[in-house]
Amino acid sequence: MKVYIAYKFSNEESSELREKLENLDEIVKSLGFETFIFQRDVKNWDSGVLDSKIVVEKAVEELKKCDVLVCFIDGNEKSEGLLLECGYFKGLGKKVVLVVKKDVRYVLLREFVDDVIEFEDMNDSIVRDRLKVVLEK
Repeated sequence: MKVYIAYKFSNEESSELREKLENLDEIVKSLGFETFIFQRDVKNWDSGVLDSKIVVEKAVEELKKCDVLVCFIDGNEKSEGLLLECGYFKGLGKKVVLVVKKDVRYVLLREFVDDVIEFEDMNDSIVRDRLKVVLEK
């Protein structure tokens, strides 16, 4: 099974974002799943800007190849790209999982996804344990 890890990219510190995504990637891979992270797999962690048409085309191509979308959110600022990925993936009839920091108020998205995993610290074993259950069902 392949997991697409989605996240808010705009206005994020690239080294901090990379660390967070690598942490989540490690958790998902430790459960035996293959992952796709746009910033890593398309841009090789480069923070440069790609044409939005290319971004959408490549994201749609990869979303079609994946079985589950894991949305990682640790801040209150909305992301159009993340919302588009979620809507498209949901339209394909596939599972969407929200991994969200406890104090974040993404209310609409919480109602839209199949499962919500809240965390205080990504290093907490609760995230791994809940992802295991959610991804294997």
